[in-house]
Amino acid sequence: MSQYLLEIDKAQAHLETSNENLEKQSAQLENRKLEIDEEVKKHIEEKSVCNENIKHVMSEHSNAIIGLKTDFAKSSSLLQQQHRESEQELRGLIHIHLEEAREKQAIQADLIKKLLLEQYIERKAMYTHYDSILKEIKQNADHQFFTMMVEEVWKLQDPIDSLHKTQMRQVNSLIERQKNQIDDLEMTQTQREFEVMQEKKMRIKKLKARLCFEERKLNQELAEKTSLQEKLSKLEKNWDKLQRMSEMCGSYKDSFLAYKRQKEEVMSEHRDLTVQQELLRAAIQEAEEERDALQRKEKETILDLEQRISLKRTLQERKFAVLAETLKKEQAELDAALSGRDPETPSKLKELMEVKDKRIAELQEEITQKSAEYNKILHDIKESWNDSGKLLRPELKPPVQVSSGRKSPQRKPCPKTRASKCAPSTRTAQAAAQQPSLLFVPFKFFPSLVMMMSSETSQSVPRLKQSS
Repeated sequence: MSQYLLEIDKAQAHLETSNENLEKQSAQLENRKLEIDEEVKKHIEEKSVCNENIKHVMSEHSNAIIGLKTDFAKSSSLLQQQHRESEQELRGLIHIHLEEAREKQAIQADLIKKLLLEQYIERKAMYTHYDSILKEIKQNADHQFFTMMVEEVWKLQDPIDSLHKTQMRQVNSLIERQKNQIDDLEMTQTQREFEVMQEKKMRIKKLKARLCFEERKLNQELAEKTSLQEKLSKLEKNWDKLQRMSEMCGSYKDSFLAYKRQKEEVMSEHRDLTVQQELLRAAIQEAEEERDALQRKEKETILDLEQRISLKRTLQERKFAVLAETLKKEQAELDAALSGRDPETPSKLKELMEVKDKRIAELQEEITQKSAEYNKILHDIKESWNDSGKLLRPELKPPVQVSSGRKSPQRKPCPKTRASKCAPSTRTAQAAAQQPSLLFVPFKFFPSLVMMMSSETSQSVPRLKQSS
């Protein structure tokens, strides 16, 4: 019995100790559960704060990207408007220069005709003068005296012919010099313009490549952000799973440490993205500065071209003034000689004018062919511009050649500042009304037409002398 009682006491003592241990363990488990619940609440709060921060950062980043895109669109639209305004101004200048060139061409044609007629009148006056001298010699002197006077007259005729030849040579040399100077100026201008266009194209290509590269970087960063968002969503899903596993197994600390590590990695990646975004902004600012520099250079080149055109215009006006003075002097003598002349000369002059009209028609066909080639070259240049940067908005129209049967090109309205220059003069309108069959010839082909007319008149004048 004593042993049984001892065993019972031992069992009771063991039960008491086990009950105490159970109570202690249950208290520890309750404390552990409370700690876990508090940590879970803290983690949920931290997670909500982190999500709010991420959403705020993403919204700021998206707003910054949208602002950059809007700024880029606004700057491109402003550039296009500036280029269009500059093109309109250049078109107005081109129309003005074309009208001035046409007026000068008409004046040159009139001056050359007057010169040729004055030369012809001078020669006819010389012939009539010497004929009258010979008649007086025949009436008043003997045959010997008459022969001597005839020899003297023939001796005088040689220097007259030499003077006429020298005059014709001087006129031809002046025309050739003008032609060579004009061709040299046009060649230099076209070469410089072509070099400037090539430089602009290369710069535009570089800027486009740089912009494409920056856009690719932005797209890559956006893709990285989307991937990071996907990772975050995956981590959230994994976090739910880990919570369940922690409730099942109690391995919550390891998963929480892993989540902290992943969170730190995400934050570091976000910092790297912000740094890259700032670098991209700096690169975009540099590109905009380069674009502004290119615009300034384009404006400077346009001003240089305008100065060169004004210099050319002054040189041509001086040359035309000299020719006009010489032509006025010779026309006065021609009018005086035509007043008392035979009735057969007008018919011969009409025949000469018909021959000249035929020759002018042939020259007009050649000029139309050359102008077609010029238009093709302009079209190729415009296509190359459009392929390179599409900065040329509306195409520049070349000068339209108008015959007697076709309609004249409609002029565009000029700005108020240039209204006086754009208004056509009365002299050009009268010349166009008097000569409806002539074309408006480009200035660079005008010297060849002048040479042909002078050669024809030089051939026709001795024929008239022989017939008279």
